[in-house]
Amino acid sequence: MELIINNKEINFKDIEPKDLYKILMKSNFKITDIDKKFQQSIFCLENYLIKDPVISTSYLFKQKSCLREEIERTRRIKKRISDYIPNKIEQVKNEKKTLIKQSFRLNKSQLKKREQDISNRFKKYKKELKVYKLELKIRKKYIYKFYSSMIPSLYIIKRPKYNIIQCKWKFLGITQKQIHIGTLEKVGNLDNDKLKEIIISKINLKYSGTFTDLTYKWIEKEKKKLNKWCSDMNYRQNNS
Repeated sequence: MELIINNKEINFKDIEPKDLYKILMKSNFKITDIDKKFQQSIFCLENYLIKDPVISTSYLFKQKSCLREEIERTRRIKKRISDYIPNKIEQVKNEKKTLIKQSFRLNKSQLKKREQDISNRFKKYKKELKVYKLELKIRKKYIYKFYSSMIPSLYIIKRPKYNIIQCKWKFLGITQKQIHIGTLEKVGNLDNDKLKEIIISKINLKYSGTFTDLTYKWIEKEKKKLNKWCSDMNYRQNNS
């Protein structure tokens, strides 16, 4: 499933969030955002920021140009948190130990200057670590909400009382209009995969024009990619 823009197929991860939102607003999909403004949408990073003056003035918390860049940003942050900054902190600690051992070689002024330098760098790295951890927490939640909302979730509902099979499905983070699949006599003997294929063909017919054809294979592929990212980031949906 690719976006169709100016007769070109583009992956949704490569589209600027504002442009993606504008395209979806013109589609037949159900949208429930307040006043239909981008700032209230699941695609806007500002929606996930806590009200903090440090965050609002930090360049680190600015929205990237597309979802793919956001994903790459989380990987870089995680590396800084797990490797780069801890190594720097350990280096500063070792410098402090060395300074204590060799303090007799320095006069009071030199010793004070070195101690201050070490202290400043230690505080700097500790602060960076704290800010990066907060940024990672915010971006992980944003990416999960954004990414998962773009993967349709299909739920088959069998109603023997009414002799019908329907599909409840979610897209863009909300429940879309329920889809009738067929009667129990006609499709009741089909397995869930076959029923989902029928559902997807109906979605493609009704919501054509915004995306290229949706496929069950695409849904499963994107789910695996999202789950892989969640595993790499140690993130779960119920994380704060």
